[in-house]
Amino acid sequence: MTGASYTLVELSKLLNNLLRIGVLSQVDTDSAKVRVKSGDLETNWIPWLSARAGKNAQWNPPEVGEQVMMLSPGGDLAQAVALPALYSTANPAPSKDKAVFKDLFKNGDYIQHDNNSGVLTLKATSIRILGPVTQTGGDMTSDGVSAQHHTHGGVLSGPASTGAPN
Repeated sequence: MTGASYTLVELSKLLNNLLRIGVLSQVDTDSAKVRVKSGDLETNWIPWLSARAGKNAQWNPPEVGEQVMMLSPGGDLAQAVALPALYSTANPAPSKDKAVFKDLFKNGDYIQHDNNSGVLTLKATSIRILGPVTQTGGDMTSDGVSAQHHTHGGVLSGPASTGAPN
C-alpha cells in the first residue's frame, strides 16, 4: 500500500509540474536561458521560447520580474521551457484597445498599428535607417512642412541658394 501511495504522490507532483506559472529570477543572455521562481521552487537554467530561432531569428530577451508559464514535458522540470510572458500588476498590457498592435519599450518608445484607422505610429528617441528609403503614395511632411508642396523664399536666378522652406 505504501508503494501505491508513493506512486500517486509522484504522479500528482508530475501533473502539477506540467504547467506552472512563475516569475523570472535571473536572465542569462549569453546562453539564452533563465531561472524561474514558482512558489518555493527555483529552476535551474532553462531556455525561453522565442518566436523564431532559425536563419530568420528574433531576439527579445525577457527581463527579471517578468511572469512566465513553464512547460515541462512529462512534468520533468529539468526539461522545462519558459514561455514568456504573462501580463501582471507589475507589468500590465501596453494597451487595452482590441484594435491596436503595440510593442512598448522600457524607455517609453513604441511601435503601434491601429487596425481600424490603418495608422502605423513609431515613437522613438532617434531613428536610424540603413539603406535606401522610398516613399510613395502621398505627400510627406516634417514638422508641418510638405516635401512636395512647400515653397522657398529668397529665390534668385544663378548660383544663389534658396531660403528655408515655407
